[in-house]
Amino acid sequence: MATDWIKRPLPDLDLYLAHAFKPYPAVWAQLVARGADRDVTDHAFWRIHSARVPMTLDGHTKAFGPPAERRDDSYLWPLTLWPDHQLLVAFFDDRPDWDIGKACQIVRRVPGRPERVSPLSIDAARRALRLGYDTTAEAQASLGDCDRYDGWWPWDSWEYDVPDGSVLQCVFSLGILVDITSERLHDPISRRTHPVPTDPTSS
Repeated sequence: MATDWIKRPLPDLDLYLAHAFKPYPAVWAQLVARGADRDVTDHAFWRIHSARVPMTLDGHTKAFGPPAERRDDSYLWPLTLWPDHQLLVAFFDDRPDWDIGKACQIVRRVPGRPERVSPLSIDAARRALRLGYDTTAEAQASLGDCDRYDGWWPWDSWEYDVPDGSVLQCVFSLGILVDITSERLHDPISRRTHPVPTDPTSS
């Protein structure tokens, strides 16, 4: 049966990452359908969090097992809750011993080619992009570079100016699109003066 994997215990890595999606009901429901459980997820997250795992390659390896693949200074782990995606962890200047990384996000195994949205609108963006599946790479391909952004890992928000004077905000959790709204950012950073950090998978 194709869904037999749902019945198996989920890896700690998936449970740890799933915790970041709980604030978004539509996306959390997708994970529940694939076998996520709120209590199990909470327990795994706080167990790993309280262990104070260093954000180094060695720390990730001890907590979640060795990466399956390396691309330059990026390391990739397979995921069960997101079978079409991988966790990407990248380090500055190929320094996997530093307790700070350049990126830690979920990326598509095969980048998508979403419809290019022009002119920008909430409805068009929602038609072109899939919540809980598409990532920052697909959002940029579909909507272009955002005008402003804000966020703190594992969450990011991109704000676009819409021709009618409103805004379009894309919200991401660990790099996966979790919401598209018309709300404005509270304290946006201009992309013109402070470019959005480069996606390691785009180089």
